[in-house]
Amino acid sequence: MLPSVPPIGEGHPHSMELLPSEDLDPALEASEQTLLIFVPRELERQMQKRQATQKYISEFKQSREAWKIEEKKKMEEENAKILAFAKKMQEREA
Repeated sequence: MLPSVPPIGEGHPHSMELLPSEDLDPALEASEQTLLIFVPRELERQMQKRQATQKYISEFKQSREAWKIEEKKKMEEENAKILAFAKKMQEREA
């Protein structure tokens, strides 16, 4: 059977004496006010960063798609020129 452990109470070397609530109020109030100011600002900053990143990604995708279309168009034009040249060379050989 386990030995009985006496509860930590007043006068015990490991007991914590709490400060009166009047002493904690200004510190807690300041902490709360700081959090009330900081947290919304931090959330707003994070949201703005997220929106900026999403906008950048969206614009990048659009410009990449436009680039791909332009490159495809150039490739098709070049292929048409190569085919025309090959056809002309065959006609000369014949």
